[in-house]
Amino acid sequence: MTISKNGLIIAALLSLFSMGSAAAEENTALPSNASELVWGDCPVTIPQSRCGMLTVPENWNNPAHSRKIKVRVVVLEAHNTKNRAEDPVTFITGGPGVSIFLGLNSIAQLQIRENRDIIAMEPRGYGYSDPWLGCENVESLPDCYAKAQKEGIDVTQYNTTSSVKDLEALRKAMNYDRWNVLGVSYGTFLASQYARMYPDSIRAFIMDSPDPLHTSYQWSKVAALNSLERIFTACAADTACGATFPNLRKRFIETMIKLEEKPVTVNGKSFGVKNAFAPIFNAQYMSSSLHRTPILVDALARGDYALLNKVSNMPTFDIPDGLDISRINALGLNASVLCREEIFFPPDPETRVAYTAPWPKKIIEMITPEGWDYDKRCAAWPVPKDNGDLNTPVQIDVPSMVLVGAYDPVTPPEFAEAMLLHMSKGTLVQDPSSAHAISADNRNSCVQNIMSRFITAPTEHLDVSCLLNRKPVHWLLPDEVSLAK
Repeated sequence: MTISKNGLIIAALLSLFSMGSAAAEENTALPSNASELVWGDCPVTIPQSRCGMLTVPENWNNPAHSRKIKVRVVVLEAHNTKNRAEDPVTFITGGPGVSIFLGLNSIAQLQIRENRDIIAMEPRGYGYSDPWLGCENVESLPDCYAKAQKEGIDVTQYNTTSSVKDLEALRKAMNYDRWNVLGVSYGTFLASQYARMYPDSIRAFIMDSPDPLHTSYQWSKVAALNSLERIFTACAADTACGATFPNLRKRFIETMIKLEEKPVTVNGKSFGVKNAFAPIFNAQYMSSSLHRTPILVDALARGDYALLNKVSNMPTFDIPDGLDISRINALGLNASVLCREEIFFPPDPETRVAYTAPWPKKIIEMITPEGWDYDKRCAAWPVPKDNGDLNTPVQIDVPSMVLVGAYDPVTPPEFAEAMLLHMSKGTLVQDPSSAHAISADNRNSCVQNIMSRFITAPTEHLDVSCLLNRKPVHWLLPDEVSLAK
């Protein structure tokens, strides 16, 4: 199989109680002269937008003697400028490490932009900030770490708490009293820490595909296989999908076990379990590509690697003009954050994640969803582990909407329910036909309308009745491949 630019983009996408002691110990006050926002050119082409660079201390704990770094900022101006609301929406991207600019076209089309500016910060270490902790691949991490050390970059300062302080510095620099926060995936993790440290800065929350502070990657295999189980069940219940792709679960298990025992050769290269699972996991990951999962499993089971390659490399969404593909992911930043924080957090039973159906032990052992190779990554990128304070749930008392897809293979519905337990004014919105990063799917007018109504009046009753009329997923069929998007 070949690797296309779109394949790299999909890989990048994979990589969105009472106050804990972190709030008491962390100095949240920001020096008034520690940051500066300067407007300039945008690195990509997005209509009705402006960009800038926010200069901040690399080390917020010692700002007077710290080197300066820059984080990129983009403002997507409201369509209706005459009736623009005073409180914008700040968008926090996921990853960690996936550039905000990769999905900027989707963000620009959010319905909440009608009368509100959307402000997005490219967090420290990400592709269009300076420095960029990028790395070509996992194997190159030791060299990239050595390069960062040689350049005087303190990689221990590239973490969630530092990014939270950058975000608060941006709010102050733009002179907003409060703003609304929309976080996606890891962005909800960062947003939760923002709520712990700066609760008075937030008017309302939208948590899309929530990653609660007290969850961990220990649940990743359960979440991925539960999502697949739901897909297989839904396909079997669908007349066209069930007839075209029969016995998907059984064939998936048999094919994966065969490839584990004896990899095949495709285009002159060995093709084993990891190669086989990647396009399937990538498809089930995003709401916009979820419908491709059954045809990919079927193609894999039949050994039709040309079709597997063709479908897995279909575009997932539009890319902004001028985007530098090499900068869409920051593997070094990803390691700086996760090796310090989430990867080694113990699983919290409060999340109640359990297999919805039994799977062969071999399948559980061999699949490789998010988080599977971090022993290797963290050995190559050594950073001190968080002392556990960040793992403590935070009580959120501003109006909040928790948005989750029923098919989400990384931040499953159980994560949303766990986050909701620590919200005094929270509303759960579960979309029965979506996977991860629902807000990025602009074809979903139901969820777009719900988000818009919530941001307009976050304390009022939220009408989510349109979810009752959501159509089931239309699973991609072979004769639709040439027309599919």
